[in-house]
Amino acid sequence: MGTQGRYGKYGEIKRLDRLGQSGRRAHLDKAQKDKTKAWPLASNKSFYQRGSVRIREATSRDRGFIGQLSGRVFSLYGPYQEMVIQWFDSGTTASLIASVEGKPVGFAMVGYLLNDPGTGLTCELLAIAVEPEMGRRGVGRRLMEETEKRVAKRGEKRLFLHTAVENIGAQKLFLANDYRPADIKKNFYPAGQDALMMYKETAIGGGPDDEGQA
Repeated sequence: MGTQGRYGKYGEIKRLDRLGQSGRRAHLDKAQKDKTKAWPLASNKSFYQRGSVRIREATSRDRGFIGQLSGRVFSLYGPYQEMVIQWFDSGTTASLIASVEGKPVGFAMVGYLLNDPGTGLTCELLAIAVEPEMGRRGVGRRLMEETEKRVAKRGEKRLFLHTAVENIGAQKLFLANDYRPADIKKNFYPAGQDALMMYKETAIGGGPDDEGQA
């Protein structure tokens, strides 16, 4: 789309209802109170560093940053400043923050969905965004890598996402990270754009029996 920093906005209004239904599961009640516990711990360290980019779990203090960045980079698709905050508050999502020298510069958010019979656990990369001035510095890739690690440790078999059909830059990023195109969804976004659904088998779980179920 030619807008630096946009890696694709994943979501439509119906998904908020779906996440809300998932949120009624008892074992997620605690996660709603403390989002830092929604991710399995990868180690005893709070930060994951490569170069100057650090990745950490988001907390309630990051709510404003996530909303503001979503409003800047996703506004073309609809009222996502409000929608992403609703997802953040739903208790069925987990988010990571990328920071440089202590300043937040990007985030990624996944939503956990109810199981479908025979498909195993499933989760969706709802949103990933990086400050425009931090583009082409590997921040988006770092967020994706850490998200995938956490998802796999949680026992999820597959991570799927949606990105605008016209967003070639985002599609290149996802293809480079082994995501596979699965389907085109017409008028997916509130503003009317079509979306490409993509998916990736996680390192833990997945396999031939899951093929084609995204």
